[in-house]
Amino acid sequence: MPPPLPLPPRLLHHLPLGRTTYHHASKIQDHLVSLHLQHKKLLSLAHHNSSTSSFPSPPPPPPPPPTIITSEFHPPVYTTGRRHLHALPPDINPTTLTTTPHPRTGELAEFITTLRGGQTTWHGPGQATVYVVGDLAGGQLAPPSPSPSHTSTTTTIGIKSWVALLEQTTINTIKTYLPPRTTSTSPPPLLEISTDPAYPGVWISRTRKIAALGVHARRHVVAHGVGLNVATDPWWWGRIVPCGIVGRGVTSLREEMERLQEGGVEGGQWEGEGEVPSVDEVGRRWVSEMAGALGREVKVVTEEEVMMMGMSMGGYGMGGGGDGGGGEI
Repeated sequence: MPPPLPLPPRLLHHLPLGRTTYHHASKIQDHLVSLHLQHKKLLSLAHHNSSTSSFPSPPPPPPPPPTIITSEFHPPVYTTGRRHLHALPPDINPTTLTTTPHPRTGELAEFITTLRGGQTTWHGPGQATVYVVGDLAGGQLAPPSPSPSHTSTTTTIGIKSWVALLEQTTINTIKTYLPPRTTSTSPPPLLEISTDPAYPGVWISRTRKIAALGVHARRHVVAHGVGLNVATDPWWWGRIVPCGIVGRGVTSLREEMERLQEGGVEGGQWEGEGEVPSVDEVGRRWVSEMAGALGREVKVVTEEEVMMMGMSMGGYGMGGGGDGGGGEI
């Protein structure tokens, strides 16, 4: 008897957009959300037909694979979440935010209301924006189960578990560029990369936010994700209270690397090389960390390939259920 054929790899698609507009990335995200929702409709229809008809119905196409979109937004954009959907806080003035140019570059920011979770934040040059679109039901975004009696293809995870996975993936990515000191004779450096149960995201030393997080879910299909500050300009953040959190600051990989090099690890030795990574590199690293957590193999795809995915589902795609036209993290 010939040996059984190996199972095909479980894929995680990665669409690296690079520098692009908020609207363009959101349009592609909405398309992917639509594909997942349409697949659920096809599954429901197939189940109904099989229970009411004596004739076998053709099986529905396989679900779209989970996809990560990485990008760097330009022009800059301020976005609000559901908490500010109907009433903005006093410190948020869309007119001022969109008509006051950057004092050095002259850039203007856009202002967009979204359906993601969370409050008002900023995205733009120097930040790696990561959208993850997939189905929490059926195990698409579940880590491999250590139990042989359970497989991740049948495991549904909840929003809290998904948020925790997004945060841990971000922490693992940050540690690639901000490793701990190597000596054990001196106190640990004043650098703690952690989360805060009260405020989703990732923090440095519990006082400086380095990554914002927000998720939107519909019928277990999730979208949006993480904004990780690589080399952002603090001026943009100084115009708002980021995420509505008073009394805490915002930081970036560049700022923390400079802080370590300037003496934040005195008495020990920092392992870092001192080079600030590019936004694209950080995005690729984040995808690699998530793929490892999910036990999936990364496949880099083009925008054209993503948009063609709808053809295998009867042409269903743009405008078929993106739930409000693009959210933000």
